[in-house]
Amino acid sequence: QVITIGAVNKLKRQLFFVKLLAKIDEVDRPELVIISNGYDPIYKRNIIYSGIKNNVKVRILENVSEKVKQDEMSKSKLFIYAPVNEPFGIVILEALSIGLPILYYKYGGGFSEILNKKSGIGLNNLDLCDWRKGITEMLNYSDEHLKVIMRNNLSISKKYTEHTMNNKITKLIKSLL
Repeated sequence: QVITIGAVNKLKRQLFFVKLLAKIDEVDRPELVIISNGYDPIYKRNIIYSGIKNNVKVRILENVSEKVKQDEMSKSKLFIYAPVNEPFGIVILEALSIGLPILYYKYGGGFSEILNKKSGIGLNNLDLCDWRKGITEMLNYSDEHLKVIMRNNLSISKKYTEHTMNNKITKLIKSLL
């Protein structure tokens, strides 16, 4: 399975992900798991309908516990993310803290500055063919390549822990006094 997290609405582009997975051969096509804390009912219906129409298995999990979210992320092969404009995208840090490879839209928000070439693949367009190539490549990464990504992503996530960020804010405040 591949996973994305966020409110189910057009700003998170989950329908794009259904169309993307429809471009992958059925024998290799992963399930799309969407974890959401809210949704636009019409957009959600469109996602479900598009999944059925394109033979893409879609599971939308709403208002799940932190444990369920962590379990689903741990079962996933990669995290996909292409919001219209996300100020930071805390879910990117959650994916990094699990060590998941990330396929993301470079212009989707401020989170892209913390990622690097070892985090996964960042694309600067929303062309389904380019995204299909990216997701296919990532789903076929060797175990060794996945270990490199995991180490990199865990390292990045440690720079943004609550403790680290509190220390940075405290130092900043002290410097202003």
